[in-house]
Amino acid sequence: MTNIRNKKSTFSNKAQSSQFSPNLWDLSVVLEGVKINIIKKCIGFLRLEILNLDISILNSLRRVMVSELPSISPSEIFIFKNTSLINDEIISHRIGLIPIKVDPRLFVFRSSMWYEKEHEIKNQNNIIVMSLKQINYSFLKSFKKSSKKIRKVMSACIKWNPYGSRVPYQTKTFFNNCQLNSAPNIKHCFLDILISRLKSKQRIFLESHCDKSVGLEHAKYSCVSVVWMYSHSTTVVVKDAESTHSSTNKFLKVLKLSKIKEYTKNFTINFNNLKYKMNQKGEFFTFGAASNNSILNIKRENHYFLCIESIGSLKPEFILIESLFFIHKKLFKFFRNIIIKQLTKS
Repeated sequence: MTNIRNKKSTFSNKAQSSQFSPNLWDLSVVLEGVKINIIKKCIGFLRLEILNLDISILNSLRRVMVSELPSISPSEIFIFKNTSLINDEIISHRIGLIPIKVDPRLFVFRSSMWYEKEHEIKNQNNIIVMSLKQINYSFLKSFKKSSKKIRKVMSACIKWNPYGSRVPYQTKTFFNNCQLNSAPNIKHCFLDILISRLKSKQRIFLESHCDKSVGLEHAKYSCVSVVWMYSHSTTVVVKDAESTHSSTNKFLKVLKLSKIKEYTKNFTINFNNLKYKMNQKGEFFTFGAASNNSILNIKRENHYFLCIESIGSLKPEFILIESLFFIHKKLFKFFRNIIIKQLTKS
């Protein structure tokens, strides 16, 4: 990073006015001031407080989480028998959007070209086979008194088949080894999702073949439901405040801004139709007009909150770490290609 000749920033004037503007492209200076705090952590949700990091880096991290991290989801569903009221396409759509709890690192990608997928032989390294077989036996005499006439087919009824497909020649799926040794118990993340209802003598028999892919191909492969970020700001409504510049400066000095000074001295204040900013010495000065009157809005620069909401297949902290590794791999490939081109020219 220190060998870059052009170190001028391409960001806006607001980004250039930050405290890291003299050394914006110096990695050691940027990482020295970066702070990450965990605000909230629960099942499937993570909220982080990130300080002194540019918003473009956070946005690239968010885009990687949404569309470029791999996960496993049903890609092909073979329906052998369906006598329920719901059509085959609707059942396939409902099953395809149910997340599967499995580590995607245990499997490999299939071919990305559709014409290669048609002739590709699926094996235990790139396919997970899950089967569903449900029949309503309420027409039998032994089941009439004890069971209900309508049977619910839930997502818990879909079972993992580690030995492969029951019809391998029709589905072109051939397992050489069992998946019990390579992968743990595979199941759906939510077991209480209703798929269909069966009346007497109705049945459903199908196989779901799941493969590994990314969210760029389809939304069902995205391992997060929502990833969003917002900037830190504090708004205070002030009554009976004078509009003169001198009285505003007196009011700002009376405010208890000690906690804000501990974080950083770069934040913006909107008050009385004037936009104030604190300099390195802790003094306020005006540099523009604000929109709201009698409203004090304190907004810090490079202070953001990042929220990650997982669909259940992967933990949010695992998603964050994998996205950081993914960006690191991209940078490594980028610099490697530059070095190779320089060596070939020389």
